[in-house]
Amino acid sequence: MSACCSTPARVLLIETTAIRVDGETGGRCTHTVEAARIAASELEADLAPLNVTVTLVEHDAVSDNRSDSNSVMINGRSVEEWIGAERVLTACAACSDLLGEPVFCGAISIEGSVDDSFSVEQIREAAFTALNEGNGCSCS
Repeated sequence: MSACCSTPARVLLIETTAIRVDGETGGRCTHTVEAARIAASELEADLAPLNVTVTLVEHDAVSDNRSDSNSVMINGRSVEEWIGAERVLTACAACSDLLGEPVFCGAISIEGSVDDSFSVEQIREAAFTALNEGNGCSCS
């Protein structure tokens, strides 16, 4: 085992934010939150031998900053930033129905292709990039 893998415990913090009204949310946020749950579970199993603790926190978007809805952060930085993508806002019919007014929720744009929800693979890629950034460790 290399020295980088025998370091003290580290934490991988995954945070999602979604608009919720009476516990209900739109489809894209539901898919993103589910992807984050799956990614966190997989990462927890993958990273436990490396002494990395994975924590998933789910936030509700606040009414004055709805543009945070449908977002995923890894250790304080967006998934988009970690994987070289761009955050865009697109009209969200489901959240518009929930709130009774037009709502634009986050989406991820990679090389011009826009996805309304984040995937497990995107979240995992961001997590591994975050863990390996700046420490010279090739563990994965």
